[in-house]
Amino acid sequence: MACKVYFTHEAEMDIESIVRYMLHSLASSAAASDFLNKLDTVVEQIAEHPLMYPLSTEPRLTAMGYHKALINRYILLYRMNGNDVVVAHVFHSSQNYAKLV
Repeated sequence: MACKVYFTHEAEMDIESIVRYMLHSLASSAAASDFLNKLDTVVEQIAEHPLMYPLSTEPRLTAMGYHKALINRYILLYRMNGNDVVVAHVFHSSQNYAKLV
């Protein structure tokens, strides 16, 4: 079942911030490129198999239907919306992301 994947404005801003950090603070275009390539791969996997990644282990996020996919040290949170997938946020694993959603 192929789904259409949408990104919330917040998710787009999260990704932009991550890439900007990698490019400017880390001065690593390789890290930014690797992150974006892995992000594309995960999104393609989610589009084809939206339930392949587990529900979040955070009870409140589980109740909201959020799934969690890992991309290096980042956590991509998404949920189903009918037959579509909505990517809600992308957080660094060190963040208390459950409180930020």
